[in-house]
Amino acid sequence: MIRRFSKTKADPEKAVRFEDIIDGYFPLRESLRQMLVRNGFASASVTLSHAPIMDIPGLAPDAPVPLRLRHGTAGLADRLDIVVALCGDDLMVVGHGKWRWHGEAGAQHPNLSAQTRLAEPAFVRGFGLASGVLHTDLFDRITADQRIGFAVFHNS
Repeated sequence: MIRRFSKTKADPEKAVRFEDIIDGYFPLRESLRQMLVRNGFASASVTLSHAPIMDIPGLAPDAPVPLRLRHGTAGLADRLDIVVALCGDDLMVVGHGKWRWHGEAGAQHPNLSAQTRLAEPAFVRGFGLASGVLHTDLFDRITADQRIGFAVFHNS
């Protein structure tokens, strides 16, 4: 049982523990949205760890992941702890994570972006809520970067 936190009262919500595999074919944000829809969740708390990631500027959202990385940046997501929620057709993503980019390009490109994808499918686990959006004060200090529309932040 997860409780919905508010300043006035706490309403119980039924949470479902789940495990899933998300793919790297689409940008990470889209893969997470598809995961919610596939499992019938409106929102979920998700943990992803030890997953290869890549960021290729200009790659179309529906373009396949290339077999060879000729340009762009590759790295590893050590751990991402995120809350995702469907907001109409859009997806809200907030959380905390630790990742690293490889090579010199990584130093110039420290953040995840809307183009960031998994380099291969990744195992995720978490708790999903089928009704409503998870309201919590736990993430109130994290703000979305409106320039990229993706809100998972590097652990400094």
